Amino acid sequence: MFTADDLTRLAKACGAKPSAVVVAGIVENQDWLKRGGIDTNSRVAEFLAQACLETDYFRVLQEYASGDAYEGRTSLGNTQPGDGRKFKGRGIFQLTGRANYASYGKRLGIDLLKEPTLASQPSVSVRTAVLYWNDKGLNAYADRGQTAAISRAINRGNPKATKPANHEADRIKIAGIARSIIKIPANTPDAVPVEQTPTKPSDPPPAVIVSDEPIPKGFWPSLFAALSRIFKGSRNV
Repeated sequence: MFTADDLTRLAKACGAKPSAVVVAGIVENQDWLKRGGIDTNSRVAEFLAQACLETDYFRVLQEYASGDAYEGRTSLGNTQPGDGRKFKGRGIFQLTGRANYASYGKRLGIDLLKEPTLASQPSVSVRTAVLYWNDKGLNAYADRGQTAAISRAINRGNPKATKPANHEADRIKIAGIARSIIKIPANTPDAVPVEQTPTKPSDPPPAVIVSDEPIPKGFWPSLFAALSRIFKGSRNV
């Protein structure tokens, strides 16, 4: 659906130089977007716009901060000493907190509580991001071009949040750039073999001629006699 060049162009259009490793990791795992229904120009563009900002323009898959700010945050499920650092933001949309690591890890069949750093691997990062996107019903917002609502869902946890997302204006700008770059080919029907090429819609249908003249007397006996001779001749070949 999109290429490494597309992501690189998007980052550079924002004045940043992306990481080739991060870009390649997202591109190689993009099939998860299609499986999650993120499969139109608008949906992919909106998803990548948020991914671009959340990963610091495709440069990292874990937050720069230590995670100490999350220590003791029971709203994130951080109830054990060291949970803040251990379960800091990782992945495309910054999976954060013991509760989220446990929940998404279970859905993916990965023990992220035991190995939280796996959340920063591209394959896991893309999958958790797609799950979160669909948990929030963001395809519908993408279809309507409601980038602000998507931004609040990603950053605030709720598309209807009244408080703007962090860097909301930047997110909206990036989405506009992404829409100009991401072009997904429309599905096209299989080619029709030349010998089966249908007539053009503008061509008139073949004429069917119906005669009102009565069938001549003796027509049917003559026809049957001719067919009988042909049939007998074919058996003698």
